[in-house]
Amino acid sequence: RDEVDFLRTNLAEMKSISTRWETSACEEAMRADETERQRNAAISEAKSWEGKFTDLNEAIRLLVKNNKQGGASSDFLREAVEGLNVNGTNFSDISEAFQKIHGDYNLVSKREEVANERIVELEQRAKDAESRAAKAEAEVSRVWDDNHFMQNELKKTRREKKILVKEVRSLQEVRSLHEENASKQSAQYHCDASETH
Repeated sequence: RDEVDFLRTNLAEMKSISTRWETSACEEAMRADETERQRNAAISEAKSWEGKFTDLNEAIRLLVKNNKQGGASSDFLREAVEGLNVNGTNFSDISEAFQKIHGDYNLVSKREEVANERIVELEQRAKDAESRAAKAEAEVSRVWDDNHFMQNELKKTRREKKILVKEVRSLQEVRSLHEENASKQSAQYHCDASETH
């Protein structure tokens, strides 16, 4: 009988352990199922985000392509993006920012083009001014040479004038002396002639 009681006690303990194992296995199975469900949900969400990422990349590629073609039509871009799932992304903000940057880039490009044209024009004007300055410098040099030549000629002419003035004075003095002598001789001749008469 003791053996039977011992076996019964062992059997009861074994049943209790077995029940606990079954309960534990059931709980583990439930946890595994929950983990599997969470894993499947995470995979599904990752696939959804992967799709959104792919669609967002495609939308950005279309946005860049549209702007490289001169931003031909925003309707084309809207239609192209309609089939893509970009909800829950900031594509509209990206698109607006990109459009603004593209507009600013076009404005800067136009300003750069105008500035380059102005630079070319100013460079040409500078070359023309340099050419005129070189011609003016050559003309100034020629005028300076002419002026120097004229000053030398003027000095020479003044020296000649002084010499001529001295000669004229000398001749006038000689003539005055001759006239004086002639008048004295004439007066003496008249005096001599009146004495002889």
